[in-house]
Amino acid sequence: MGKIFFTILKYLFYFICAVILFLFITWLIEIFGVDPSNKFAGIFTPLIIGSLTAYVALNQYKLAQKQHDLAKEQKALTARQADIAEQQASVARENKEIAHNKLKLELFDKRYAVFEQFIEYFGYYFDLRLDIDYYVKLSPTEEQDYTTARDRPAFIKPIYERALERINEIQENNAKNKQSLEIVLAKTKFLYDLNIHEILFDFSKKTIELGSMQYNFLIEELEFYKSNYLTDGGQHVSNIQKIEEEKTVLARMLGDKITNEIRPFLHVPE
Repeated sequence: MGKIFFTILKYLFYFICAVILFLFITWLIEIFGVDPSNKFAGIFTPLIIGSLTAYVALNQYKLAQKQHDLAKEQKALTARQADIAEQQASVARENKEIAHNKLKLELFDKRYAVFEQFIEYFGYYFDLRLDIDYYVKLSPTEEQDYTTARDRPAFIKPIYERALERINEIQENNAKNKQSLEIVLAKTKFLYDLNIHEILFDFSKKTIELGSMQYNFLIEELEFYKSNYLTDGGQHVSNIQKIEEEKTVLARMLGDKITNEIRPFLHVPE
């Protein structure tokens, strides 16, 4: 709209100049006659037309210069826009990489948390104390009266019950661990694969069986302890060879087979 208005003003100016020139020449003719006026007009008319032409050319040059400057600004703006677009693309790539690494870290955390639970469960049974004296805790008074008590059944009863309560905690933990392992095993299907699931299922099953084996062993040890005290039986020799062998087998299974199979799934992004 602004360009149209400017163009109209420009041509209106040209028209007014032409009218003024025509009136001026007509005035000269009336004052000086035809011949002098023609001479005067022949001298000044080219000058006036040249001036107008120069004026028009100057305006066109200014307009061309403005268009050139505008083109340069447009080019610079295009370059800035290209830089901004490249920066945005770079930021988008970085955000994508960050999001990808975040997902990998989250997946690593979930996978390792599952693996760690199996280690903790096995560690509980591996470190479980199997010496009956650890569960049979005598007070200082009981230690003094241990060999001199007249009513041995009455004396040994509270000691036996306390030890039995502590040993029963192993069986209770075993039941809780079994239930927790079933939930964790379900996660391995999604976080690892079916092969890892089968390996960990077999390992957890044997770990729970180890806990049951240890519990039964301690119950037998407690019964021997009570029986020997009541009857003055001979020295009892505990046989934990089978339990130790099973612990060794499971420890090797965890340290070799399971660790090697799970290692490819536990990659932290660099």
